[in-house]
Amino acid sequence: MANIILIIFGIVFLFSYAFKESFIGGLISGCSAAALIGGLADWFGITAIFKKPMNINWPSMIFRTNIINKNRDKFIDTIVDAVENDLLNKDKLKAKFGSYKLSVVLIIFLKSKSGDKILGKALEEFSSMALVEKAKVSAYTSDVILSVLSEFKINYFLYGVCKWADINGYQDKAIDKIIPVLIKEISSKDSFDLVQKVYNDSIKSYEKKSTGRKLVNKFLLGNVLGISSDNAAKIIQDKLINLLNNMLNKNDKNRISLKEKIAKYVDKLKYDKALIDKIQNFKNTTLLQNEGLKEKIKNIISDYIENNISGADKLFKNLKFDKRIILSNLLQNKEKVKKMDEIIKELIFKKIDEKHGEIGKLVKNNLDKYNNDEITNLLKDKVEDDLQIIRINGSVVGGMVGIITYLLTFWIR
Repeated sequence: MANIILIIFGIVFLFSYAFKESFIGGLISGCSAAALIGGLADWFGITAIFKKPMNINWPSMIFRTNIINKNRDKFIDTIVDAVENDLLNKDKLKAKFGSYKLSVVLIIFLKSKSGDKILGKALEEFSSMALVEKAKVSAYTSDVILSVLSEFKINYFLYGVCKWADINGYQDKAIDKIIPVLIKEISSKDSFDLVQKVYNDSIKSYEKKSTGRKLVNKFLLGNVLGISSDNAAKIIQDKLINLLNNMLNKNDKNRISLKEKIAKYVDKLKYDKALIDKIQNFKNTTLLQNEGLKEKIKNIISDYIENNISGADKLFKNLKFDKRIILSNLLQNKEKVKKMDEIIKELIFKKIDEKHGEIGKLVKNNLDKYNNDEITNLLKDKVEDDLQIIRINGSVVGGMVGIITYLLTFWIR
């Protein structure tokens, strides 16, 4: 169409030039001449983007032709920069992902038949790999478990468990279970002997190199009060048993005092740094530095793989029935969905920060596959229609300018 319009204006100009002295002839000639010039100028400019129009490329200061081929690397770098830093920059990607409820999308997908297919395929691959690489899987899994344990704030876990137990009445139940056991132990002969020993050791410690204290104890305890070590141990044992029996009553002051002390100790799990560090160190020493524990975890995982992962079908059947119920319940829990969404987005944002540079590399690697002619043809195929419209616009606008110019100059004459 652009070429036809240019040819038409060229022919009209040639025929109308002979009549340019008349008003109509001059008007048509001026219009077609300006349209021809505008169309030719736009044709040259647009053609120069892709190749050398009429093989003209000199002098280079004036005629910039074959622009894409000459600036291939600059052209590719511009596209890479535009995609990486404008169209798909970090902020735009994060804003786009942030606008979606990714946890809901994931849950709905996992509930679907497509999710079943993905789950089945994943389990098939996992079961095959797990059986072949049982030792590696168990070692890797145990490392993951121990890594999670190393980051796990056990003090918060203990605080939560204790508070939950107190709210649900399990603290009282535990006390009611423990007290009869303590009464039974304190009533035993071994406990009596222990109390007697502690009593005798205490008396000896008190009398220690003091003749006066020895005489007073012997006179006061032995002669006046008639208390022997056996009697003293029995009195102490009975007192302890009586105290514990009274503590079975929920309104007992000693029981209430015990619960208050437990509550204060539990609260320390949140703010007492010394206690928190002591618990964390105990955890790290007992769990993470215990080679025997590591081996036990590996053996448990290895045995589980051997006994349960006999094939994907068995695993899939066990999981498929429960999967939809679990996911449906999860969707109803807004707090868990929100937390899950935050975790997913945090992982995605972290990957965007780490891997964003790969976008530019991906674009550049794909563009580098094309030679100069292929890149030119690719770009030409995408934008040529729009560029030809520019040529048509050039001819039409040129023709209008030609008419206006002729009218102005005609009246001036």
